Amino acid sequence: MTNQYQSSNDFKYTAALLKYAPEETQAFIDFDHKTIKRREGNIPIKTRELIALAVALTTQCAYCIYVHIKGVK
Repeated sequence: MTNQYQSSNDFKYTAALLKYAPEETQAFIDFDHKTIKRREGNIPIKTRELIALAVALTTQCAYCIYVHIKGVK
């Protein structure tokens, strides 16, 4: 038996999260975009992604690890 608790397939539920918890989901998306994806600032985006990846590895969040590995490339 495999543990399917954390799977990249879970990203398909993002639309449901936006539908049933729109404020909370949007707040998380806004936070991510303001801290990682924004173009301005003194810290390059790749460095921000590496920092976020380090945090994700520390918290062992498989979803965050997956997203931030893609962001570092």
